[in-house]
Amino acid sequence: MVLFNMGTTINIRQMIREWRTVCMAALCMVASCVLMLVAIPLIGTETVLIGMPVINGAAMATSLMTAAATEKGLTTAAALCAVIYSVQKLVGAPIASAMGLKYARKLVADFRTDPEAKMAAFQAKQTGITSDKVPFYEKHKDLYPGHQNPAASRI
Repeated sequence: MVLFNMGTTINIRQMIREWRTVCMAALCMVASCVLMLVAIPLIGTETVLIGMPVINGAAMATSLMTAAATEKGLTTAAALCAVIYSVQKLVGAPIASAMGLKYARKLVADFRTDPEAKMAAFQAKQTGITSDKVPFYEKHKDLYPGHQNPAASRI
């Protein structure tokens, strides 16, 4: 149920705009599956099939696959799931944190160059107003004398 619910919250337009990220994620999943298939002679088919979702997924995949492996009596494979997930977090968290901080510093430096323009562009993006489109309330100010900009009232 959780997996289905997460899939229904995806914004398709944003996903299309982020096509490079989607392609890279798909490529990484395929590469990790191929590498796991190469590992079949070393750790066995069942272990590989249980480990693939853990490598490509996250906590939910680890929980599901550990429960399934334990239910089938594959305790070693279940333990491997937990080890894979732990090692991924141990290695990946510092790298992700460093990259996030680097990107945040870049955004702050970019914002500090011209804060007014950046804020106006952000507000226009949030409200869906573009520079060439005049909003309804702007066109009809004489009909709504007490009306204020809705973007300004949210700040």
